[in-house]
Amino acid sequence: MTGRTVRPGWAALVRSLLDSGALAPQWAEALTAVDRARFLPPVMWPYDMETRTSTGVNCEVDAGRWYGYVDANVPITTQWDDGRHEGAAVGTAPTSSASAPSVVAAMLRDLDVRDGMRVLEIGTGTGWHAALLPAISATATSPPLRWILLLRPPCTTPTCTRRLSSVTGCSGTRRAPPTTG
Repeated sequence: MTGRTVRPGWAALVRSLLDSGALAPQWAEALTAVDRARFLPPVMWPYDMETRTSTGVNCEVDAGRWYGYVDANVPITTQWDDGRHEGAAVGTAPTSSASAPSVVAAMLRDLDVRDGMRVLEIGTGTGWHAALLPAISATATSPPLRWILLLRPPCTTPTCTRRLSSVTGCSGTRRAPPTTG
């Protein structure tokens, strides 16, 4: 564990993930040490699962509210409209996001990665998940999404489009990735 101070809200979330079984004990120190806040932009859009809506929050305007969402078990949109969107209002299509901490914890648990393993993570969103992997001596390689889009073969069938959308990290949008060629 590093010597930094851990926010009480973040420590409480890690404890609740451990208590619920979503977080395997070997990942608790990593989740505590690798602060999700370091991987989120100053303006972000937390998603409310009950109302199915996103709301904009700006760290520079309301840091307490921003950290409240960082420390909550909610997914957060970090980019709208392939980066063309500006401001705190909700955009048209979410194109990058940070998964809810319980989802990240479950992915780490289910991955069952061990010391010395190498992991290639594609479509990493914020990079937080990849940053957690070295905590147990796994090597994580995480190419930027734009590289993946350049390497992707053309695809026009609906089945292939859905598969590529999930692989390229399009955050669940229902549009086809741009074609190459």
